[in-house]
Amino acid sequence: MKIIAIDAGNTHLRLAKIDTLSLQNAKIIHSDYEGIFATIKNLQKDENKNLPISIASVVPKAHILYAKLTKKYNIVYFCERETITNLRINYSQTLGIDRIVDAVAALALFPNRDLIIIDSGTATTIDCVNSKREFLGGFILPGIKITAEAMHEKTAVLPKCNPYELKFDELPKDTFLAVSSGLIADCAGGIEYVIDFCEKKLKNPQIVGCGGGWDIVKKYVRRETLTVPELTLIGTALAGENIFRNNLQNNLCDDLA
Repeated sequence: MKIIAIDAGNTHLRLAKIDTLSLQNAKIIHSDYEGIFATIKNLQKDENKNLPISIASVVPKAHILYAKLTKKYNIVYFCERETITNLRINYSQTLGIDRIVDAVAALALFPNRDLIIIDSGTATTIDCVNSKREFLGGFILPGIKITAEAMHEKTAVLPKCNPYELKFDELPKDTFLAVSSGLIADCAGGIEYVIDFCEKKLKNPQIVGCGGGWDIVKKYVRRETLTVPELTLIGTALAGENIFRNNLQNNLCDDLA
């Protein structure tokens, strides 16, 4: 089935129309909260009926968005841990839904594989999932953007670096290059360090990466990895489909009772 998936941040939204059967050719659309209805209308325009909408987010503002969408559209789902029934989670209740849907997506794309999942945005999460569909745990590291901001704001003279313009020098000889190279070494090195631990818990894992921060540092990570930019959105769509099918089954049981 086709679902419009929404990954909601504090100020910006990422959307995609996901075919949960093929999981391919999903174009990511960017929007803000004010433009969300126009963006959804554009995604719906080639369909003969309104598609279900699935939202995954850890920001409180997303709940307000959910309430607004439910007033206009018939089928809107907000993904929560309790709605994920096809993943066994060995982690406290503090686990964010973004990490859960990443795992759901990676398992769908790489079935029967142990997985290391890297999602780098404001923070960088690195999680372990095995082929038995068990979420084993993971790490949270500072993202490269927030580290770059902190380096500039918390020091007197260190320059402000645009994360998308970072360069790496093996032996920097000016302060800008020293900061730039240090940020890359810090982020990529931290990811490498964590991967070392994760690999001890898994068997021949596939390493999957996504997120804006990952796009910056991936070429400096000395491991064979695959990048799936729409990973979170695929997982959001699959989680929404799971809610849809569970509701359908529950309604059928109620009708037969």
